[in-house]
Amino acid sequence: MASPYHNVFYYFRGPSKQTAADQPVLSTQIEDNTTKALVNVLELAGPGVAASWLGTLGIRIEETLPPTSPIYFLQGGPANSSAPNRHLVVITAGSQYDDALWAEEMPGGSKGRVDAAIHAPEDCLVVIESKIAAVLDGVQLKRHASDWGIAVPERQGPGAPPEEWRFTTWAEVHKWARDELARADSPVARFLLKQFAEYLVIIGVAGFWGFLEQDFELLAARRRWTQTPVSPGGTQDWAEATDPIQAAAIKRRVDGMWEEILAGLTPVERTALGKIRVGTLKVQDRIWAMTNAGQRLANLTLELDPERLELDVVTWNTDRALRFEKWIATVQGQQVLADLPNFKLAVWRRRAHAAKSGKPFWRQETASLVAEIALDDVAGLPARLATYRAEPKWEHLAYHLRREWSREEVLSLGPEILAEATTAVRHAIPVMHAINNVPQLHESEAFS
Repeated sequence: MASPYHNVFYYFRGPSKQTAADQPVLSTQIEDNTTKALVNVLELAGPGVAASWLGTLGIRIEETLPPTSPIYFLQGGPANSSAPNRHLVVITAGSQYDDALWAEEMPGGSKGRVDAAIHAPEDCLVVIESKIAAVLDGVQLKRHASDWGIAVPERQGPGAPPEEWRFTTWAEVHKWARDELARADSPVARFLLKQFAEYLVIIGVAGFWGFLEQDFELLAARRRWTQTPVSPGGTQDWAEATDPIQAAAIKRRVDGMWEEILAGLTPVERTALGKIRVGTLKVQDRIWAMTNAGQRLANLTLELDPERLELDVVTWNTDRALRFEKWIATVQGQQVLADLPNFKLAVWRRRAHAAKSGKPFWRQETASLVAEIALDDVAGLPARLATYRAEPKWEHLAYHLRREWSREEVLSLGPEILAEATTAVRHAIPVMHAINNVPQLHESEAFS
């Protein structure tokens, strides 16, 4: 895929000094821009396109030639409408809705601003609320419905929303755009639909369609910038490395990949992975998502950096590392490792800081990669790992059982990387489970 700036719907964002405090503004900008892209397609792609999309939501609208065709609005709707059929459409980047979201009373106040509207006078009024990064606000939805003469929930507690409300996701909008592109016979419609579908992939709301060249480029720019820092705003690397829109898109892609992986697992496998936590991409040159968040267990971590995508069975803290060492010393553990396809063992050395008392302090310790070992001599692993111990009081070993794909492989596979990653996760879950079931050990029990 070419640079995102070649897409007609992706807007240019030059060098900036945005901070974390600016994120709400940036989120609103991307939501507004994406809503505008959708409305532009519906209005300009020709008769029938808007009716096609609304039809996927169960809304019927007469799409005819001007001057009686629907009127489209951004950041508002018609001043007056006598349309008998009225709907509220809510588009989100994730799950559709939570019944409890509209359990509160609406405060008084001025009329809210809807993101967009489609108005066929005397026939149908559709008002649209768009969300990408922001969480759905039930009070806001009720306010919009009330303002535009649309039914509101009848009770304050949890319950199904009114049938006049329609919920969809940007991933479903993307699927519609691709399907409509296959049917379109107008060059204008094909161009707009193709660009729109591509745009939703670029910003990371189309579901998982693989990682993009610009994802790796942004992470590489961050690595260059952190290794040779200069005054912010002074280099192109800094501008690329701090693009918050692209950074948010990468995070959504990693999150979306995990969602797709989970969908391909059995209920038992999903339960074993607990809660998934996606890391915050700040100034690091990598982004990760880990399983079993909040649990003191070996976990799986999916990580993207400038050079690769990797899936790791992580045994980092001392207790988990000792359990791993005990497990690989058993015949059963060695047999499992020998049968683990395409994985290798990454060995890390963690080193403590010296506290004021002179004792080891293990928070924010440093870590260095000691070795990456092929799993072709598992019987010899315990003895080999014992040779890496240096200063037991100050240093501990930690381990990643790793399956990795190079940048070139990831880009070549495109969305097919999902199938390979899902297979790797299914191989890794029994390993993680076995390690976590090793009885708790003390460091003195480690092999020497």
